[in-house]
Amino acid sequence: MMKGYTLKSVLHGTKGSRAVASKSMKIRAGAASVIGAVSIFSCGHTFAAEEPPVSDLQAENIRLRKEVEELKKALNPVDASISKADENKTSTVASTPNASAEDNNAPTLDQIVVRAREREENLQDVPIPVSAVSGRMLDRDGAVTIQDFAKLTPNILVQAPNARQTSISIRGVGKNTANDALEPSVGVVIDGVPSAFIAGSWGNFDDLDHIEVLRGPQGTLMGKNTTLGVVNIVTKDPSFKPEATVQLSAGEYDEIGAKATIGGPIQDGVLAYRLSVFSEKRNGPFQDIAPDHTNETFGNRDRAGGRIQFLLLPSPDLSIRLSIDRQRSDEMVPFGDPPLIGEPTTFADGASRTAGSGTTFSSRLSRSYFGDYQPLLGNWNQVVNVGSLPTVSATSGVSANVNWTPFENVTFTSITAYRNSLFDAHNAEWDPFNIRQYGAIIKQEQVSQEFHVNSTVSKTLDYTAGVYFLNSTVDSTDRTLYGSDAGAFYATNAQYNSLSSSGVGTKLLQDSLRGLFVNTTTHPDTKSAAEFGQLNWHFTEQATVTLGLRRTAETKTNNYSNVIEDNSALPSNLQATTLSATGNGVGGQYSGATAAQIAATKGILSAKDVNLGFVNGQDINATSYAWLINPSYKLSENTLLYTSAGYGAKSGAVEFNTTTLTPQNVAPEKALDFELGFKTTQLNHALILGANIYHTKITDYQQNLSVVDPILTAQNQTTTYRTYLGNVAGVTLQGLELDGSYAATERLRFNFSGAYNKAFYSNFADAPCPAEISGAPGGAQQCNFTGKELPFAPRFSTNVGFDYRVPLVGAYYLHTFSNAVYRGSANYNSGLSAVGAQGGYSIIDGGIGIQSPGGKFELTLVGKNLADTHYVTNIDAYSTTSAVTATPGDRRYVGLVLRASI
Repeated sequence: MMKGYTLKSVLHGTKGSRAVASKSMKIRAGAASVIGAVSIFSCGHTFAAEEPPVSDLQAENIRLRKEVEELKKALNPVDASISKADENKTSTVASTPNASAEDNNAPTLDQIVVRAREREENLQDVPIPVSAVSGRMLDRDGAVTIQDFAKLTPNILVQAPNARQTSISIRGVGKNTANDALEPSVGVVIDGVPSAFIAGSWGNFDDLDHIEVLRGPQGTLMGKNTTLGVVNIVTKDPSFKPEATVQLSAGEYDEIGAKATIGGPIQDGVLAYRLSVFSEKRNGPFQDIAPDHTNETFGNRDRAGGRIQFLLLPSPDLSIRLSIDRQRSDEMVPFGDPPLIGEPTTFADGASRTAGSGTTFSSRLSRSYFGDYQPLLGNWNQVVNVGSLPTVSATSGVSANVNWTPFENVTFTSITAYRNSLFDAHNAEWDPFNIRQYGAIIKQEQVSQEFHVNSTVSKTLDYTAGVYFLNSTVDSTDRTLYGSDAGAFYATNAQYNSLSSSGVGTKLLQDSLRGLFVNTTTHPDTKSAAEFGQLNWHFTEQATVTLGLRRTAETKTNNYSNVIEDNSALPSNLQATTLSATGNGVGGQYSGATAAQIAATKGILSAKDVNLGFVNGQDINATSYAWLINPSYKLSENTLLYTSAGYGAKSGAVEFNTTTLTPQNVAPEKALDFELGFKTTQLNHALILGANIYHTKITDYQQNLSVVDPILTAQNQTTTYRTYLGNVAGVTLQGLELDGSYAATERLRFNFSGAYNKAFYSNFADAPCPAEISGAPGGAQQCNFTGKELPFAPRFSTNVGFDYRVPLVGAYYLHTFSNAVYRGSANYNSGLSAVGAQGGYSIIDGGIGIQSPGGKFELTLVGKNLADTHYVTNIDAYSTTSAVTATPGDRRYVGLVLRASI
């Protein structure tokens, strides 16, 4: 759900703001009037004639303190860049130290302001589990991707090998199956605009004000596909203060990058702009050693983008923010992960995988046709690939955010947005042969509109209410083109032995699949309309109850087709559907082929030449509800207790039984969540701490199932199972989360977070068995996973970091920082295969640099994954045609970063 944009500084809406934004000679004379104007204007966001509640007073106090700091910065530009307010108007969870402070000053942490509930609030007053990280810390750590954000907040895990397969999970749930009709369980909201397609969260997020990670169902305000949480990304908005920054970076893997931002007034106090651009190029950690491809690396970065924004203030009660952005990457990030793990030689019961007619990835490539080739397995530095091309991922959009405050206690917000994304992949196998090229091309567009109102009725009642509309269309095509070596690879042992025994047979092998081009297309479209509201009842100064409700009505459509775009190179009289396996009529280049060889050729082709045809899905016209009951109580000015019960539903999907070409929809996924937590500020605001426990029950969890297929069973005269996307009866999540920061001195800060998470299947008796069981001769096809832990859900995870500044000669400072992440062991295979076990691992990032007087320049040596820990974020089990592949985590990187500001 879109979040309403509210101005980060109330100065933007007053004549006082225009004074502050003017030249510095006007600032001193106008300081008192500015603060007075802020106080008057702020009352419009609380009450006109009644005493405001404590929470609103605290929020107004935060705003006033910000504006005072802005004045201080203008009066003392030397310390401006290192004051507590900083250039970011939202403070960090672990604030960086104030380099200009004296050692004998009492250490304190900045206030933390978030927009988790459609309004600016002190984080410690928001009665939900939410973590925030400021733009200042994100810049310090070079955190620009969703993967980077996950290292700074608790209980979130991200897998992002490419845009289509990006997965964000909170508390172990949210994994994306690369099914374009299936919505993620974790929402991503960017500047108030939700991404309806997972590819919208791919790439770099530049010029950030802060990010927020909200855990648990957030459907009443944040949208229909937020049953487990939200990542809310907020970029910096235009300001009337002139600003220009530049950042240059260079490092390992021939990395070179640049960022630049410029902004300020176009017409003082009326119209401001902000332009930010970035470019990043870096080789990947995997060197391609295939002949004639040694200039290629995989896992590289080649990204560029920008955003232009305008802020118009035609009157003190009206603001309009227009944003236009675009970014694109062209990178060797294949859909199929490299064979990092290797290939077991036996099944789970000890039986050989190559006994009898069995084959493996390695045994197929070791055939004489391929020169007894041994594939490169388990290598973390090299790959062999001759057919992949850079994957194109692009996003762009435009949005208009209008805020109007016609009355002192009422603000109307409109957010209109258009966004699109493109994913275009061209992949090949991990070998030096021409077996197949494959990949998807996906085009997605969305138009959304939100209207909502924030209003304070009295000192005991305030609310947010609105409507939301979305229209999303997706065109998805998976393409597979088979090459001249495909027949020799995909043939069974019997087929290969028959054909490889003669020259004509080898020719038939090469032509059997060469040129066969198969397309599978889907078109999942969504139209959604919702009404939502959330009410805060302050029945005492200490006690508040928040009630939320959302109703969503939507229509989903989809269709499916599997068609042969081009036939193989075989002549028509050898196509699988035309001639019996007799050899009659075969001559020319295939003269001398035996009936057995023709039958083998037809068998190879018929296994891939599957033209299923076209089917329209069964439309979904559904209404769903989300609700929230959220009591909270202020034990003291500094300590908040809260509890909540929340319910959300993730939409179903229009899916298909591809055996019978009939619709087979997936039901909505539903989550009932309970939270109990506290937030406290202690030691004269030097310690901020929050903790919560949670218990979540998910029903109709969307995942692959294994069931008996009656049609195939009748055809085969034996019990035959079919795996399809369906609904698991029950999943349970329960655990404890901790989040905090501590100011040891004015120059030394610590941040820490951690989670204990037990995520398990409470009812899953019809799971597909992992490959080491189902692939064995006579192996079971259906397993009972009830009681087993979910994949991608480590029990323990922690994050600990520090930031320290040491004065040097003159007004220079030495700045050092580090952040360490630990994730416990877990199974990273979606089918819980034994090969998916990933042990616990740690990732250490850090840096050391020198900052000039006033912080105008800083040169920093930065490092990520300093220990070069080898870890993965996904493991795919082996099959007869692939080894155990895995998505590698980020490798070690060390580089220099120069930042400068004016």
